[in-house]
Amino acid sequence: MINKKMILILPYFGSWPKYLDLYLKGCSNNKWLTVLFITNCKTPRNYPPNVKFIKKELHEISSLISERLNIPNYELSSSYKLCDFKPTYGHLFNEHIKNYDYWGFGDIDLIYGSLDSFYFPKIDKDYDVISAREEIVSGSLTFIKNNIYNNLLFKKLENFDLLIKSEAYEGIDETSHVEDMWQGLNKLELPKSSFTYLVAHENNLENIKASFETIICENLLNHELIKFKDGNLCYQKKNIAYFHYVMNKRKPYFTYPSWKQIPNEFYITNTGFYKKFYVKELYGPIKMMITNMVYYLKRSPSYILRKIKGNK
Repeated sequence: MINKKMILILPYFGSWPKYLDLYLKGCSNNKWLTVLFITNCKTPRNYPPNVKFIKKELHEISSLISERLNIPNYELSSSYKLCDFKPTYGHLFNEHIKNYDYWGFGDIDLIYGSLDSFYFPKIDKDYDVISAREEIVSGSLTFIKNNIYNNLLFKKLENFDLLIKSEAYEGIDETSHVEDMWQGLNKLELPKSSFTYLVAHENNLENIKASFETIICENLLNHELIKFKDGNLCYQKKNIAYFHYVMNKRKPYFTYPSWKQIPNEFYITNTGFYKKFYVKELYGPIKMMITNMVYYLKRSPSYILRKIKGNK
């Protein structure tokens, strides 16, 4: 194991999501990583020892932003707006990272595999910024070397002071809402207000050393499968760092398990989580069909009635 200390900063406000136990399961298999929640949520009854909780209210984070980013009387419009502040976490929460070599930001609608096999080789090569995607700086998980230059890098973002004051989420942490990255857009063609542009630009200038490599899955298609076993995630016959179900969770047929305890082996498809392979084969397609039917019946009763009348 590499002799570097790493911490992940996760502000989270409101109420815990139904998939929290899945996230904590992934944390438990990466004991070398400190995961720090800054939250007003109730501390879970069971959680791994490498996960920590600091109690804060959202208005306290607003005050901290005012003080440390020099934005007088700042008030967060919502907890989601904090995503725009992800590149600032090394400065905003500096007292929590001072004993660590790397700090990171991320999301929790995901499950980790064995992260060390993906991140330790990058750290060994002394990267400053380590993204989990080739196309962009990944908002779902990015690690940054803890030094003054990197921690203040966000100050070079164009129009940062203006955009950060808007009530809307501006996508600063990734691409400023530019979606063309998935069609091969060059990172340097992005708005200069995006962290992806800034990191790529600084990398080109050799001011920092950045790694952009896709080591994750963010959308499971029909008939695709991820197997979780003993802390490892296998997708298309190879291990991945984590599965971010950001796309799949939007589907009405994607469901989370009601397991009292997360097992050491389970399967994930585009319809949800299963303990047994044969269950996902039999139940998954049926669940998708029924859920879709109910969803569209609730959504468009007048449309269904028109179709029925039209077929008479």
